[in-house]
Amino acid sequence: MDGELDGEHRESKRRHDGEDQDFDVDVAVVCAVGAATFLGQLIHAEPNRDDAEATDRATEALLQMLGVPANEAGAICRSPLPELQTAGLRGAVDEVTTNGDAVR
Repeated sequence: MDGELDGEHRESKRRHDGEDQDFDVDVAVVCAVGAATFLGQLIHAEPNRDDAEATDRATEALLQMLGVPANEAGAICRSPLPELQTAGLRGAVDEVTTNGDAVR
């Protein structure tokens, strides 16, 4: 990751709870990728675990770590996902039937 972004773009000042903080994009990416990787490992290792619940809890914690207020992070995680828009991309699923089968 080093060298991908110069120092000016890697860190930016932002306000959080009234204090200036440095935000390191590289660290944020490492945290997000690590969370996704190990969430997948956890779900694989514990097949009886509710994967949707675990994903929502991990997402909420990650959003909070990135500075989203707890109530907003919770609201985001409780919201339904938007409809998937494939724009007719070749090879992508264009439609899902009521029984869950994908139509290309």
